Amino acid sequence: MNQDTSQLIRLKMRRRDLVFRAIRSFFYERDFLELDPPLLVPGTGCEPHIDPLTVSIALEPGQPPISRYLHTSPELYLKRLLSRVPDPSFSLGHVFRDGERTPKHLVEFTMLEWYRPHQELDVLVRDCEQLIAHVVATCQAHQLEPDPHAIRLLSQQPFEVVTMQELWREHAQIDLAETLGRVADEGDEALVRTVQEAGFHLRPGADFDDAFVQVMLSAIEPNIGRERPTVVTHWPKQMAVLSRIDDENPLFALRFELYAGDFELANAFDELVDGAEQAARFEADNAKRLDLGKLTLNLDRAFLSELDQMPPTSGIAFGLDRLLQLLFGLGDIAETYPLHPLD
Repeated sequence: MNQDTSQLIRLKMRRRDLVFRAIRSFFYERDFLELDPPLLVPGTGCEPHIDPLTVSIALEPGQPPISRYLHTSPELYLKRLLSRVPDPSFSLGHVFRDGERTPKHLVEFTMLEWYRPHQELDVLVRDCEQLIAHVVATCQAHQLEPDPHAIRLLSQQPFEVVTMQELWREHAQIDLAETLGRVADEGDEALVRTVQEAGFHLRPGADFDDAFVQVMLSAIEPNIGRERPTVVTHWPKQMAVLSRIDDENPLFALRFELYAGDFELANAFDELVDGAEQAARFEADNAKRLDLGKLTLNLDRAFLSELDQMPPTSGIAFGLDRLLQLLFGLGDIAETYPLHPLD
């Protein structure tokens, strides 16, 4: 190994080490508990477009193997702890998602999650602003060679906060609320028709998800997060996942995503605390997986049985590798690691 290669590896090691220290210090100073969730879990979220890695294990010698998952997120386990000890908490560790290798995706990657019981989503927006500022300051103070453009972008505060309704009206010329009202009456085809009539090309047989994603990829995401980080709130209720429906407008879910540059960095929920409703959503997701030709996933019954005991909580998942990729101007997310994972 030549000296230049060795120096680059050392630099990448220092970047991850110092950024991780900065993140932990940020939460320790705010009296968060750091939690250490297991990687092997009996059940998982059932989102149609996220596939877990399945592992076959024997609990005891000579026993027949059983299936477990490498978690796609520590969320379900962390919420079980919140149902017992409702303290602010965070987790920093690896998660796994099958079939996701792109310049912005890894099968195994680093996720930061944190939860604030009895707090609303706007508090998580402030957390993101302060956490990113802390990480940026650390990179500059330790001469980690951050990208100047990324530093300028991430230093623009406060972050822009905008609803999905506002973005669709401005960039796609679609009244999303009116369209979702028609979806409630006529079915998902109403969104497909509206998107096609607005000039967007969809594949034959396109469904709600196809139409929504096409508008996001071609009209919305290229126009947000370029001058300052953008927080996009109030997603369609069809994309609530594990978040609450907005009492004031039940067409929308109380969740946001954070965008900066070309990156979606974080996904936050005003967490659903209704086990029966969450079970119904998981079952609907499994039905969609079957429609897509995928295997159904085991539900985490312990999580569902305990969800009703969790207090009102806001929680967020933050992609640490993507933040590092943006901060250091790297073309491939694998370059955020000292050695390329899985290579």
